[in-house]
Amino acid sequence: MSRIPDGQYLKGLSDVTEHLGQIISNVGDVTEEKMRKITADIRSVAASRAPIETGTLRGTAFDEVKTEGDEVIGGVHFPEKYAARQHEHIEYQHPLGGEAKFLEKTIIEKADQIRQQMGSALQNLFGGG
Repeated sequence: MSRIPDGQYLKGLSDVTEHLGQIISNVGDVTEEKMRKITADIRSVAASRAPIETGTLRGTAFDEVKTEGDEVIGGVHFPEKYAARQHEHIEYQHPLGGEAKFLEKTIIEKADQIRQQMGSALQNLFGGG
């Protein structure tokens, strides 16, 4: 089993987070309420795909939304130290369920849905139609 060095254990997930950030920045501003719905959906699906042994990885997943100036920033986190290892090592077997790339796959599969949801939120916000 390869060991991910301390301080680097979330490095593999940073690409996923950056990808989500790019999707969001390409759409423009989004309301905090809509971001909360999006991050909760991503967390729920990704957690259901996370490998399971004791349930801790799935159970500790959380999403957060914060506003910094004019930006609404959302994130999905799997805080367990072994989360990145489980996410990145596609060769690992998960006899009790789950899979590698659980967060990345979820974001990629939901990218178009996220764009549409944010576009609808903006359209509603500004009275478009």
